[in-house]
Amino acid sequence: MMKNKAMRCVWLVCGLLMLAVTSCKDDLLYTDGEPIPEGETTIIAQVDFRPLVEGLAGKSRTAGDAIKSIQDLCVLLYDTEGNFVEGHSLESISNANPTDGQFYVNEVTRKDGDAPDGGTIAETKTPQANLKLTIPYGRYYIYAVANMGEDFKKAVQAHGKENGAAEEVAKYKTAIATKEGLKSISLTWDVADVAKNSQMFGHFTIVGQENNSELITINKKGMKLHSWIRRAASKVTIAYDGSKLEEGVFIYLKSVTIKDIPQNCCLGQDNPAVPENYQPKDRDEGVKLDLIKVSSINSIYPLVSDSRTL
Repeated sequence: MMKNKAMRCVWLVCGLLMLAVTSCKDDLLYTDGEPIPEGETTIIAQVDFRPLVEGLAGKSRTAGDAIKSIQDLCVLLYDTEGNFVEGHSLESISNANPTDGQFYVNEVTRKDGDAPDGGTIAETKTPQANLKLTIPYGRYYIYAVANMGEDFKKAVQAHGKENGAAEEVAKYKTAIATKEGLKSISLTWDVADVAKNSQMFGHFTIVGQENNSELITINKKGMKLHSWIRRAASKVTIAYDGSKLEEGVFIYLKSVTIKDIPQNCCLGQDNPAVPENYQPKDRDEGVKLDLIKVSSINSIYPLVSDSRTL
């Protein structure tokens, strides 16, 4: 009799232990064989933008500096279904020691391997943003968005809140509700102020896993992320061959007009140089570049988002 009671006690204890182990495992989410703990972690991240590509075999005079800075930076997180989870408008600081929610910018020397598709770089240096940010553990699409201006920053900060918002802010709030909406934000070229056409976009990857998909798993403390962001604008170089001009003869370009080009592009979608079903308008006045008296003209236009020289 005592033996039977002892056996029942042993089985009872084993059952309780199995239940305890199961309960502990339920506290962790498992995905792709990796556990995801509850709680938050602080990530360390770098944001770089690729140098422009030289398209004239080294004959371009300059890469142009009109669009070459990171003025503001936002980080947006989306779940596995592509729905908004949270967004952060980061604070810019001047020193190299950012704390949670801050970033600082320094310039980094670039090499040809940093250029898209292995091209020859047209810029020897471009900025790099370094940041720290506390986010929940989980699986996310994480995007870096730079230079979108105050209305976009307000939309990121106000998303999910029911307070009233200006029309432009409300438009951005609606757009960023999904990752596809974020990528599809339409940008219009600002003719009056070229520097305002400096919007940039990219996705984060885990350092050492750069060739994997956009969906990443945040499940460890102090993880390091990296993003290559691209300018929504592209450089266009206009040049001519003056090698056969007679001695003492010079050519000065007074103005140039580029015709039949779209004035809009999407923040994060593919933007072909000739969009599908695009029809040039009759008597298209185009984009005019006035009073540029140099033998090689470097300007910027918003046709494609692959940051290559055209």
